Amino acid sequence: MSAKPIAVVALLFVTASVVAFTMLAPPMGTGGSSTTETDADPPKRAPLALDTVDYSLLAAVAVGEATDRDALAALMATDGADLDRRLQKYRERGLTRSRGDEIGITERGAVAVERIQASLRQKGYELDMQAEIDRLADIEVVKEAHRPAPEGMVWIPGGVFVMGDRHGAPDKNPEHLDEIPEHQDALYEHAVALDGFYVDAHEVTNREFAAFVEATGYETKAERGFTADDFAGQADPRRLGPDAFDPGSLCYNSGFDPSKVDKSDPRWPVTSGIWKVQKGANWREPDGPGSSIDGRMDHPVVHVSWEDAQAYCEWAGKQLPTEAQWEYAARGGLKQQPYPWGSDFKPDGEWPHNIWQGDFPFENAYEAEDGGDGFRKSSPVGTFAPNGYGLYDMTGNVWEWVGDWYRPEAYVYAARKNPTGPKSSFDPQEPNVPKRVQRGGSFMCSDTYCIGYSVATRMKGEPNTGSFHCGFRCVVNPDRLDEFSAAPARRATADVSAPGREPR
Repeated sequence: MSAKPIAVVALLFVTASVVAFTMLAPPMGTGGSSTTETDADPPKRAPLALDTVDYSLLAAVAVGEATDRDALAALMATDGADLDRRLQKYRERGLTRSRGDEIGITERGAVAVERIQASLRQKGYELDMQAEIDRLADIEVVKEAHRPAPEGMVWIPGGVFVMGDRHGAPDKNPEHLDEIPEHQDALYEHAVALDGFYVDAHEVTNREFAAFVEATGYETKAERGFTADDFAGQADPRRLGPDAFDPGSLCYNSGFDPSKVDKSDPRWPVTSGIWKVQKGANWREPDGPGSSIDGRMDHPVVHVSWEDAQAYCEWAGKQLPTEAQWEYAARGGLKQQPYPWGSDFKPDGEWPHNIWQGDFPFENAYEAEDGGDGFRKSSPVGTFAPNGYGLYDMTGNVWEWVGDWYRPEAYVYAARKNPTGPKSSFDPQEPNVPKRVQRGGSFMCSDTYCIGYSVATRMKGEPNTGSFHCGFRCVVNPDRLDEFSAAPARRATADVSAPGREPR
């Protein structure tokens, strides 16, 4: 590497761009893989207490040329605010050409720091997490419920927990951190303090969503179809063709051609035809026209967008959980375990949740006689054992919308008490498409692919679209109990019934 300052700065900009936009150019690899050129894994240690970091070091780390372990540890002390200050200095020197460039550099730089820090954590560096927990322990949080939990909900006492998992999702596919960049986001462990809250014991079911629709006449986005406004800033609607606006939703394509599956593309489930937009698919007809939810009234509702979930919450007097609330609840009171029940992938040889068994997408060995969990698609809520808080299906079954906007570096900037997520969305894979966070994995998650069933794993989706394997559950924050009591759902008298299992 050249020692000239201008060359170092240029290298920083280039490498930060590569790290942030790696999924747009798969052959280049990721920020996580770029630091693997050290001669041996360093010992665990807390970072040096530095307020700033030399960005020539950042550039060197990004291309795998830094070997000074104390310097690498020092990098762990970097924060995004300091990065932005330094980038501002570079901008003042005329190293960018437009406001658009300035914004882009800030975004890429923040992502670069988060990804590099996450990669270093994988190699053994870590913050003094206990010191951070002890510091937050002095913050006052709501621990005791002042009213009984509403029917179907559970009180989660407030407290402090470690969010994220520096080890990454436990799995049989060690390449997943390179293949799925959202998994890198969660490597950034940090302590969070939360007030207590009430949360649904299970995902919102077809039965419950039908009561909402019956009472309000609401139509989901998949039923209404799309408008030009839905594509604003993403694509020219005039070039999309008339079919792009038709009602429908994303489904699994069981008739995909195995010979066309190309996993070198990070969006291969879409580009290889595993997922497809099914015209006419919606929550009432989850597999497309002619299908129904008969016999599935107690399955999670699916094909609901984030906006649909919000509409249900408003009617019910509830809210979507924040990402931090969701993960805290999912952990069930356990400390830094990958699953709601602990660390064993398949305790006592039994499947503890509804996920994909076999080599995704070629083999789905779901049949119980084949050693599967017995469900090809979703399962009735409450089929599997609850976690320590009494919550069902916190992993597996269907993904769950949460309230937060998605940004890969969100944990770096997050508030340490009651974080509500960033104020806007940024997805390096699709910079022009806003995304909301999804959590928990689904019946499509496999240990050979998605591995979304860890309590720390993040995913994201467009807020105005739904899918066949995404639903939601709700929370009620204690300061909004009066709003809950006065909600339209409390006044609803609709008697919605259909063939299906009785509620648990």
